[in-house]
Order: sequence, then structure tokens, then C-alpha cells
Amino acid sequence: MKSRYPSPILGAAFALLAALSNGTVGVLSRSAFKEGLDPTAVAFWRCGIALSLISIVVLWKAGGLVRLTSAFAGSWKIAVCSALGIFTLYHFETSAFAYAPIPLVAILVFAGGLGAIAFDIIILKERVTTRKAFA
Repeated sequence: MKSRYPSPILGAAFALLAALSNGTVGVLSRSAFKEGLDPTAVAFWRCGIALSLISIVVLWKAGGLVRLTSAFAGSWKIAVCSALGIFTLYHFETSAFAYAPIPLVAILVFAGGLGAIAFDIIILKERVTTRKAFA
């Protein structure tokens, strides 16, 4: 049976890169707090910088603007994803860094992976394989 995912290894590599970069967030946020920024301002700048970087990456490639506009065909899905995945994550995670130790916040945020697995099973009706359970 052919896998419906083109490259699980590449996917795992991207996930590890995301985890490594996310590992710097707490330290950088705490440094911004020491400079006098409040959690809301830090969350705003995190989103603003992320939007700027991803815009450059998307628009840099040939046909990037066309792909970007065609992606908005399901814009309500993008809006929900942005609200849940970006606003709540950045706002609450950044606020947590102001009140709790960085390792505690990181563990609790990364525990969200369990929620992703639950939604994967309940909403997307995917099976939990041995590989997924180990991951």
C-alpha cells in the first residue's frame, strides 16, 4: 500500500526544525520582557515578523502571488487556523513566559501534540499506527 504522505522523513525533518526554532522563543521572549516589552507587544512582534518572513518566502518564488491568492479560496479555513493556531498560541504562550519558567511552558505547550493526535483520530478519522504512537 502506497503512503498518502510524499515523504514522512522530510516531514519529520521539518517538524524537528520547527521544534528547534520554537525552542528559542522562550529565551527571546524573556529577553524582550527584560527590555520593557509586555507580553502583548512581544506576541504582536512575533506574529509581525513571522508574517513578514513568510510573505518574503512565498512572494520570492515564481508564481508565488498567484498561489497565494488561489489559497484564499477556502479563506474561512485560513482565518480559523490563524485565530486558533497563531493568535492563541502566540498570545497565551508569550503571556505564560512572563509568569512561569520557560521549561514548564515549553512542556505544556508541546503537550498540545496529544490534542493534535486526538483531533486527528476524532475529526480526520485517521488510524493511530505504531509509527504515529512512537512519534
